[in-house]
Amino acid sequence: MSKDEISDEDRRERFARWEELGLDRVKADLVNHGGRELIGVGEADLKLAWKWVREEEQAPMPAKRDMDLIRDLLLEIEGGAKTFHVMPLDPVTRVRVSEPELTTKRGEHLHLMKTAGLIEVTEENTILGHVIVRGLTWNGHDFLDSIRDPKIWAKTKSGAAAAGGFTVDLLKDLAKGLVRKQIEEYTGVKL
Repeated sequence: MSKDEISDEDRRERFARWEELGLDRVKADLVNHGGRELIGVGEADLKLAWKWVREEEQAPMPAKRDMDLIRDLLLEIEGGAKTFHVMPLDPVTRVRVSEPELTTKRGEHLHLMKTAGLIEVTEENTILGHVIVRGLTWNGHDFLDSIRDPKIWAKTKSGAAAAGGFTVDLLKDLAKGLVRKQIEEYTGVKL
């Protein structure tokens, strides 16, 4: 093997180390420092690192939406949360966060919420590993208002599960129907 080649064992070690560092930090090192801080200076290392980055960027988004997590994030944002760290390593201390999988999952779901029009994001910085949320959109407020009550939320999820699947619009409609029923029962007035 020539000095420019990387053995399979070395490749696995590098991939494991880069996985630990996270896509954003490895890519930032390549872009901003030519790989000198985290990757190394060898041409083979740099090529392999770029290949790893491209493969990681092509990895699929979460296979399944976690609607409980989306509800929790909406409540956090409504409560004033603005900055969400979405990397398995703290960007300042470079120490692994206590729940790296949840941190990454929260980032993926914030992105889904943005694309669904539930939140407005002012910055989604994958290099620094954070998402800055301006706030809920009109639709985000409507959706959260319909599922805010824990009892309504539990019944809404049960109804959606019985239907065999759901969309945000279906969840909102189910929840609104349950809220309407609750108001009618409380006031005695048919809406």
